[in-house]
Amino acid sequence: MVKVKICGHTRKSDIVISALAGVDAVGVVHGFPDSPREVSSLMLDELFAAVPFMTQSVLVTNEDALARLESLPTMNLQLHARPDKLAEIRDRYPHLKIMPVLRVGSSMPPEEVVRPYTLFDTVCLDTYVEGTYGGTGRIHDWRLSKAISENFSCVVLSGGLNPTNVQEAIRMVEPYGVDVSSGVESSPGIKDAEKVRKFVQMVRQID
Repeated sequence: MVKVKICGHTRKSDIVISALAGVDAVGVVHGFPDSPREVSSLMLDELFAAVPFMTQSVLVTNEDALARLESLPTMNLQLHARPDKLAEIRDRYPHLKIMPVLRVGSSMPPEEVVRPYTLFDTVCLDTYVEGTYGGTGRIHDWRLSKAISENFSCVVLSGGLNPTNVQEAIRMVEPYGVDVSSGVESSPGIKDAEKVRKFVQMVRQID
């Protein structure tokens, strides 16, 4: 069964909406001050406390913000970091479950770019957009994601997914999971309950 993660939560009520819709994981963003989904370190504990039992919580962050946090509200990280820093971060935080983000552009990443990510069982494939270091809300060539996925045990597909295209994406890439944020929102950082439910429904229809 393809796993579903809804990301970019900024309100406790939206976390509950996602959980009741049957998602496997909910994500909260910290460390990207230019993002409308950015949550302060003070809000992290409050938001993650709203995650119901049996729903996974995921902190979406980067290497700099991770180093500044005095405590972590979850052991699950979706991490934006330089490829040459991944081994060091993994060794520094051996108790954390880390899913690094590999950004996919218009062509296949060279082997030396992909290799550092293979230290991890699971990788998130998001869309590369120059000058951005977070979720882009844009799709990329899913054929590239399918080819890259052969290097990993589990791939989570992200980038521009929504209820109307997620089934096509799953059929093409055959990912372990899918990750969506802007595709189920009424405005940046505010989830649309009907879109969330529809997204989950479309994914479950594939299984």
